[in-house]
Amino acid sequence: MIAYEKSENADTITYPKASVLPKLQMLEIEITLRCPLRCIHCSVNGGESKIDIPIEKFYEIVEDCEKIGVEVLDIIGGEPIAYPHIYEAIRYAVKRIPKVYLNTAGYFINEKIIGKLKDTGLKDIFVSIDGATAEKHEKIRGHGTFQKTCESVKRLSEHGFTVTVSFVANAENYKDIPDILKICETYGAKRLFILSLIPEGRG
Repeated sequence: MIAYEKSENADTITYPKASVLPKLQMLEIEITLRCPLRCIHCSVNGGESKIDIPIEKFYEIVEDCEKIGVEVLDIIGGEPIAYPHIYEAIRYAVKRIPKVYLNTAGYFINEKIIGKLKDTGLKDIFVSIDGATAEKHEKIRGHGTFQKTCESVKRLSEHGFTVTVSFVANAENYKDIPDILKICETYGAKRLFILSLIPEGRG
């Protein structure tokens, strides 16, 4: 587990060093708590907080992952796109870890961001869709997010990214799964990844 704490006096990050880490296949890095959305199920209370992993510490973690042979590095948030050094972070990780995933709400994706992401060498992006209709998705993620997110899946797919739709199942949306699969097909996502609700934060 990687833990980061910000205080008035110092920023501290604690995690096992490479010499004592067990063999890991995959590691998630919660790179920031920043997020312009206020999703009702967010397990980290993403929002206005400006708590980030310092970029130098991110580099150090990636180097340790490389040393112990981590195969997959999953960059999560918050909204990773809101991280001030996201492109440098991805570029550094892609050069050292066999597979790097970026998780995003998708709402903020535009052509400029897509171009910058392509320049990093990133191949795999996970985009969150939590309902097969605007009503269900936006009840969770906010007004006006559904169509923009679907269009982001399409844009990213057209630019050559392997897009996976992330779906957090709950009591109100689990029956949408067949229709979510149709959305994946319509907008070019290659996979559907179904997660269970984590009862933390706002979840």
